[in-house]
Amino acid sequence: EVDSTYYPDLSDSTESRVVSAAALIIKLNHGRRFNLKFGIDHEYESMTPDDSKHNEFHYFGALLFGF
Repeated sequence: EVDSTYYPDLSDSTESRVVSAAALIIKLNHGRRFNLKFGIDHEYESMTPDDSKHNEFHYFGALLFGF
């Protein structure tokens, strides 16, 4: 599962933001609805206040249950 979205600043063409995510879903049981999900989120901002980072990464893990 991979997704990426680009957000341009319509009032200033030099500024933009990009949000991306990638995840791996592992089925635990074929007849059941439990899954494991591991992934990474990435956010990029072209203009940041002060000395903030332009890139931020967030790692996650989750146990999913489908209805």
